[in-house]
Amino acid sequence: FKASFAKRYLDQIERRDLLHFAQSMRKAGLAPRTVSNRYLAFSAFLKHHGITGMMRKGDAPKFVEAEPEAYTKEEVTAFLAACTPDQLLLFESLLKTGARMQEAMYCTWADFDFKEKTFSVRAKSEHDFRPKSWEERTLPLEEGLSAKLQARQSVLKRSGLVFPTRNGKPNNKMLQACKRIAKRAGLDDSQFWLHKFRSTFCTWHADAGVPIPTIQLWMGHKDMATTMRYLRPNRSAEARAKFNATFTGV
Repeated sequence: FKASFAKRYLDQIERRDLLHFAQSMRKAGLAPRTVSNRYLAFSAFLKHHGITGMMRKGDAPKFVEAEPEAYTKEEVTAFLAACTPDQLLLFESLLKTGARMQEAMYCTWADFDFKEKTFSVRAKSEHDFRPKSWEERTLPLEEGLSAKLQARQSVLKRSGLVFPTRNGKPNNKMLQACKRIAKRAGLDDSQFWLHKFRSTFCTWHADAGVPIPTIQLWMGHKDMATTMRYLRPNRSAEARAKFNATFTGV
């Protein structure tokens, strides 16, 4: 909110400032659900400080609950084939850990246990980073990815970060890289974004038969309803056959 508001005090906030806040989030490319959640959270903050009555009915941002989307295996294969070696390690990690962008940005080598083959999302006080909902978590590390990361570990000596910039700083340009790679692969870059790798992680595990409560823990969600919002409906031939079998003889 401070980035969109030039005044200094809470009692200077007007209705148009809240509307501008919502518009600035949309222009920044935030998802409609995120715009709505942040607007409502800030409204609750104002109410806590006794600032009420400025909003009108219909001011709060609305959003349509869209069906979850996940990449197909063909899309992922083409995308990864167009990556440089450094990009390949980053995006394969996003796909196989379900990490959020900031979790990948501030990921350090200490978060990996190559002996037990696990990956942990932990707070990083030196980067002022805390996991979403303040919850740390540990999940399995896929064997192929584990081997690639371990081989890469000895190369990056300038920083404890696993996916730093060339200057060893946290990399906040992952989305731009994602778009460029998709275009280079001949894919529709408008359909490629970082959070979709997280949805793909969730959907592919569910399609493979991993229990939803287990996926919930790996994703770091407080409730199963949140995890379900990441699951694209199973469209496999096996699922179609089961669907058709339900109506056999009718």
